[in-house]
Amino acid sequence: MARLTSRRSQVVIPERNWVNIQWLARLRWAQIAGQAVTVLVGQFLLDGRLPITSLLLVISVGLVSNLGLELYFFGDRRRDGAPARTVREWQIAVVMMLDVAILTGLLYLTGGPHNPFGLLYVVQIALATVLLHARWPWILTGLSFIGFGILLVAHRPLEIPADNRAIGVWAALGVASAFVVHFLLRITAALGERDAELTQARGLSARQERLASLATMAAGAAHELSTP
Repeated sequence: MARLTSRRSQVVIPERNWVNIQWLARLRWAQIAGQAVTVLVGQFLLDGRLPITSLLLVISVGLVSNLGLELYFFGDRRRDGAPARTVREWQIAVVMMLDVAILTGLLYLTGGPHNPFGLLYVVQIALATVLLHARWPWILTGLSFIGFGILLVAHRPLEIPADNRAIGVWAALGVASAFVVHFLLRITAALGERDAELTQARGLSARQERLASLATMAAGAAHELSTP
């Protein structure tokens, strides 16, 4: 009976930051692919006027950083499938700050404030609001504001025909909306599953504690009955 008191729930409950870093890594892969495709399409539409080498170099910073993120957090797990490392909120914030810097670099090379994809700053702020707490969303907002402010005074000029600019605004709005809606739906679902698992684990733990109490009472009663 004593064994009952040493048993614990084997349900692995990921912490909120762990769920967040998983989804951020996935989103960054989609973001990197989208940036590469956008650059290649833009190079075609603008007749090769984009600084393609510099743009791909900036995108590669995101690629290398996400590979490092994957290896650091997901490359080693315990046997029960739980994460081997604790994810800190500031680590998520640093990754998102890097993404703001990468976006600023891409915009700097492609017309600065005249590039309609500057709207993607709003996506970074929205994600920070969902993933981070307290001061971090405000810090990301400030960095985005500073980044766009820098572009107002320093950027590589790029002549974009009026028709292409309208298409760019349309595409930027679609990309930003799709990223926000998809991510918010998926992260909300993931956190809902985590909460359900946590509730299940708490219920199992409570049942085990009740069984352990009954076992202790039964052992005590048996001892009393056997004592002359």
